[in-house]
Amino acid sequence: MHKLRGLAAVVLLLTIGSCPVVAQTHTQRIVGHILDEATAAPISEAFVQLIDSTGAVRAATLSHADGLFILDAPVPGRYTLRAERIGYANSISDTLAVSPGATLRYRFPVRARAIRLGGLKVTATSRCRISRKLAATTRILWDEARKALEIVRWTEKSEGVPFQSVSWTRALDLASLKLVAGDRRQSSVYGQRPFQSASPQDLAIHGFVREEGDSMVIVYGLDAQALLSNAFLGGHCFRAVEPHREAANGLIGLEFKPLNQSGPPDIDGTLWLDRKTSELRYLEFEYTGDFLRLEGVPFPLRGVPRSRFGGRVDFARLNNGAWVVSKWRVRMASWGPPRGRLRIREQGGEIAFAPHLAPSSGARTAAIEGTVYDSVDAEPVVGATVFLADDYTTATTTDRLGRFRLDSLPPGHHVIAFLHPFTDSLDLLPITRPVFLQADHDTHVALAIPKAAGCPPSSDEGGIVGFVQGAADGTPLAGVPIEVAWRDTTVSVSNGWVESTNTTDARGRYLFCNVPIDHRIRLTVPGEAPDTLELTSPRVTREDVLQKAPGS
Repeated sequence: MHKLRGLAAVVLLLTIGSCPVVAQTHTQRIVGHILDEATAAPISEAFVQLIDSTGAVRAATLSHADGLFILDAPVPGRYTLRAERIGYANSISDTLAVSPGATLRYRFPVRARAIRLGGLKVTATSRCRISRKLAATTRILWDEARKALEIVRWTEKSEGVPFQSVSWTRALDLASLKLVAGDRRQSSVYGQRPFQSASPQDLAIHGFVREEGDSMVIVYGLDAQALLSNAFLGGHCFRAVEPHREAANGLIGLEFKPLNQSGPPDIDGTLWLDRKTSELRYLEFEYTGDFLRLEGVPFPLRGVPRSRFGGRVDFARLNNGAWVVSKWRVRMASWGPPRGRLRIREQGGEIAFAPHLAPSSGARTAAIEGTVYDSVDAEPVVGATVFLADDYTTATTTDRLGRFRLDSLPPGHHVIAFLHPFTDSLDLLPITRPVFLQADHDTHVALAIPKAAGCPPSSDEGGIVGFVQGAADGTPLAGVPIEVAWRDTTVSVSNGWVESTNTTDARGRYLFCNVPIDHRIRLTVPGEAPDTLELTSPRVTREDVLQKAPGS
């Protein structure tokens, strides 16, 4: 078993924002339905934007299954609606006059013309000079990718969404890319985005890879905001490309390269879309320029493919049409043990949980209030984020007594959930409970962290929690027996060794309680040499381990 220790500092800035919801009251509203112009059938999951007379987007939402959408105008005035749906042509409405305090009802017929991404015949090009036919296909591909990226950006910044993500730091062998060491961390946030890069202007000026301080290289990924920015679009050439490997069969690519090849380290990459549905699948990229340096000394990387150093961002569509970043990683060279060996440092993460993002609805007359507490000591849980997991509208945090209240919720059967840093420290999924909300009524609930989730409080004992991961790719392993042991001279069994065993659950997680403080603890999984650690406080200690030979 190995943990990640002593690697040179190569930092990927994938930051978690925190932005509380600010309730706003709007008096001008547009209630409409998106309909197919030819069949009058409702169009669901359309991204509808409210655009003012200057061309600025003032509000946005996704249409319901019945085509319903509701948009609030910040001020009275003249607006247009833009409806976009992946795989279909875009539509613009007539100009709408929105009066003060009025509700405008609008039937929005759109021409549902399917977009089909056919094969390409790519010819040699230079810079941004491409054939007229290829340019037309490139524009279509970008428009389809842009739709998904716009919804990703809207999801991330509209009101702040509760996310639970798992992040990791790994050391990989330079030649084989096998996992040498690694750990995982879970974090739940109520904020703007699960991960982000630097500002587009900052990236354009200073590049994606920078040296800072002693032995530190800062590496930036590429998020939706940067991809959609004028700074990025103006500094890169785009063109449609066919896949060059069998793994990308069924996909079609939108390749981009920096115009300035002699500037600061930049990014070459490709956005990959599904050829049949036009949906954005993932982005992969490599770093350009003279980035393989540390403290001014080039890394000895002769013969190592440049593609080893870069990243990938995967996108996923939720059931209601919202798009999110589901997984991401970035890799860069780094010095690490033993004896300063050159390795690849990977930092990444994935969304473990995101609530259903409900479009606006006119029927929101229910409310829910209650408390969140810890079952172990019956103490209130302060600062927990509480929300409806199946129909996200807004979220709130518990006060010093663990109390919360949510208003303007849709009546009916729902699932209420909460997140908290304490549950993250134990690697727990969101604590959920079914609830029925009645219209024009307050529903009272009590939410609790179950006793089995943590360890009872103690002054001289602690706990150990973590994941057992496979050494091949860092995947958590279920059903692995794991043992902790320590010496206790007061007992007469097993030569003074006290042993406790456990088995990892379906997520690869294990938990030991009643582990003594200030003892050398031996932690063992089958087929691996024991690892040792020492608990210095009664808190639960994190310890992820690798199993190189599962099942042996």
